[in-house]
Amino acid sequence: MEINMKQINLFVILLCLISGLLSCKTIHYVTYNIKPDRPSYNDKILSGRVKGEVDIVFDRYRIPHIEAKNDLDAFYALGYVHAMERLFQMEIMKRFAYGRLAETFGNAKMGSDSIFADLLTVDVWMRTIGLWRAAEVSIKDMDEESLKIAEAYCDGINDYIRDGNVQIEFKLLGIKPEIFKPQHLIAIGRITGWSLSVNHIQELIRYLLRVEMGEEVQKSLFPAMNYKGSAIIETAQQGSKDENKTGYNTNLPKEYYQTALSILDGLTRLENFSTMIVPKNASNNWVIGGELTESGFPILANDPHLMHSAPSIFYAVHIKTPDLNVIGVSIPGTPAVILGHNDRVAWGATNTFADVQDLYFEKIDESNPNYYLTQNGKKEFYVEEHTIFERTEKGSFIPHNFSIRHTIHGPVLNDALGVVGKKMPPITLKTTMYHSASDFKAVYGFMKAQNIYGFRDALKYWDIPIQNWVVADRDGNIGYFPFGRIPKRNNWDGTMPVEGWSGKYEWDGYISYEELPQLINPPSKMIITANNKVLSPENYKYPLTLDAMPSYRADRIKELLNSKKKWDVRSIQTLQMDVYSKQAEYIIPIIKDTLNKERLDGIEKQAYDILKEWNLFADSESIGATIFFTMHKNMFEMALKDDLSSVLYNLILNTGYSHGFFDKFIVENSNSPIWDIKGTERVEKKSDIILMSFKKAVSDLKAKLGDDLNNWKWGNIHKIKFAHMLGSDKRVEKTFNVGGISTSGARETIKAATYRFSDSLDFEDIDGAAFRQVCDMKEVSECDIIIDLGQSGWASTDEYSNALPLYLRGEYWDTSMEPEKYRKNSAGILKILPRIRCGK
Repeated sequence: MEINMKQINLFVILLCLISGLLSCKTIHYVTYNIKPDRPSYNDKILSGRVKGEVDIVFDRYRIPHIEAKNDLDAFYALGYVHAMERLFQMEIMKRFAYGRLAETFGNAKMGSDSIFADLLTVDVWMRTIGLWRAAEVSIKDMDEESLKIAEAYCDGINDYIRDGNVQIEFKLLGIKPEIFKPQHLIAIGRITGWSLSVNHIQELIRYLLRVEMGEEVQKSLFPAMNYKGSAIIETAQQGSKDENKTGYNTNLPKEYYQTALSILDGLTRLENFSTMIVPKNASNNWVIGGELTESGFPILANDPHLMHSAPSIFYAVHIKTPDLNVIGVSIPGTPAVILGHNDRVAWGATNTFADVQDLYFEKIDESNPNYYLTQNGKKEFYVEEHTIFERTEKGSFIPHNFSIRHTIHGPVLNDALGVVGKKMPPITLKTTMYHSASDFKAVYGFMKAQNIYGFRDALKYWDIPIQNWVVADRDGNIGYFPFGRIPKRNNWDGTMPVEGWSGKYEWDGYISYEELPQLINPPSKMIITANNKVLSPENYKYPLTLDAMPSYRADRIKELLNSKKKWDVRSIQTLQMDVYSKQAEYIIPIIKDTLNKERLDGIEKQAYDILKEWNLFADSESIGATIFFTMHKNMFEMALKDDLSSVLYNLILNTGYSHGFFDKFIVENSNSPIWDIKGTERVEKKSDIILMSFKKAVSDLKAKLGDDLNNWKWGNIHKIKFAHMLGSDKRVEKTFNVGGISTSGARETIKAATYRFSDSLDFEDIDGAAFRQVCDMKEVSECDIIIDLGQSGWASTDEYSNALPLYLRGEYWDTSMEPEKYRKNSAGILKILPRIRCGK
């Protein structure tokens, strides 16, 4: 006798109810794991919000190809499929942006040893930073066309919420999705803008280092423009910089130290938490002219490096209307194909790390604490009153009231610290994020661009985050545009907090569109960006990217591109998977200089012999990679941990994008007092730290992996993981998390596979390429793309991880914009039909 899945589900539910052992949430979870829900890819729905019939064709990769008769119907359909596949992801991003997680999850503990102790504190920080505030300002000034697109997109989301099935996460948490409004889309976009704008963290680190260790040590250890390597644009643009524009020297008041330390603690933990919502890290992109390709047309490549999450951060989609034909990836919760191509133009982006933030030390009026000082006299704080609701286990809500003070520069960050914070000297945040924006107008414009010049013109309306946009078109042009709203600073560089009361450090407007640097069809026939500096400071009249990353990846890409006369799609795809470590190439000579002078015996000699002969490729079978990266972590710890306060050290350790400063310090600073380990009788030198780091690496690896060095393979301690927000709960982690798979690459290889330093020897790959794209402009409708995990947000379904096998092998989805190709072997067609009203 056959028993179908429906009978099994009913049997399990009945058993649970009879036994009284399981709650409704447990019943939902048990039945879901027997047969996971998934959306229907073959269906018909009626809508009163579309003017014509819309076909959503899901190809064999479950990429939706939206065929509509007008753009607004297409964006309605995009909202519908985003909600169908990723509604929980979108809902949490919205609630995170508005500071409403405690209302959703309750006051979930996140560690009792920090001021950042619970989700209530997360919410307070998010209310203080004010992504919601930026969204509410922007929506008032949004142009009519963008507003119509946002409304159509929200209509699609909301119709699905009313009529569709919701993911298991909603049922487990006992919450319901809420209606989406256009301002919510802006707030979700602002999460990305905030997460990719990190200068405020760097400012705080520099200030704290200066107070703790003095100006000389701070400048040698963590200066502005502290990373080695080349710039994206090597020649001067718009005139050279005057000497007094950067590197200002000021006596920073020490009384703000405790405020800064507490704020950095909170912001760093918020950054680490936010990566579960909107992941981030670094990226590569490059474009080469037709002179360097087999096809004679430009080839563009892009792989943004973001935290691996479940579900994927990106969702692949194709939109086809009479006026718009674009395919690539979107961020659920926003109505755009943010990276991809149309039938004439392809584009990619990396982060510039342009400085769009400044921290101000403020002075309170001694006669009245409700006032602060400005260059024009005292001014009353503007105060916002907030209430955050904390959900209890019984389902009721506890209100928590607090206030946020504002100066002319922005919110007082220490107000997020509660009563203690209000007694501290105030530090405020100024950011371009708080100004009205027209990003939707920019994206809608560049999705329709017909050449690189139209794409550039659309970027006039782009504000934040400031991206390195590389572009290619069918006419054979290639271009580079690091555009956005970037402040002008006269006689200061923004690398340290500044006094807010004197008026000396105010922004002088923004760098104009015409003044922003750019490249079009350069003589080299190639443009490469990998989060390295846009220009050297002497080559541009404004401070721009003084906190960019090292140029390891950019230099390796250039090296490889110069090694071959002609490139095709497959060879470019292979380049995207390159795992040669320029970081190791930079540091290994210093290690050899030291260890060659030492007498090593036994397993240490075996390990060093392997390290000496290592080819510097961080493949998963490499033993040399294991030894080097373990040793590098040890050097970081031995050099810095004893010199910094424990709080500051842990904050730097957990701020991954700040680690690059240390490599330059290792190579160029031999006599710094940093090398001496406090509390020992001798005065250690750099060579001592190198030797001790090596010996500890060998000892630790032996303890973890055994005496046989053949087991010391990089892939044994370097494994990829895709973490879901609920996956930290051991009871459900197998349903929601994906991973534990050995992988190649490292922090600074082209194929990025980034880990965080920790006390263990688990170099878990938590971020890397979330999307890969290679476009030959000769066949632009057939570009290859892949995302990292899968299209769907429905956990445990095949579609949840349907990209992963190809992704791990460095292979791609052979996508097409041609209906006869993507309709062939399709997984289904979802039809949206206009509802006919009586009397019409």
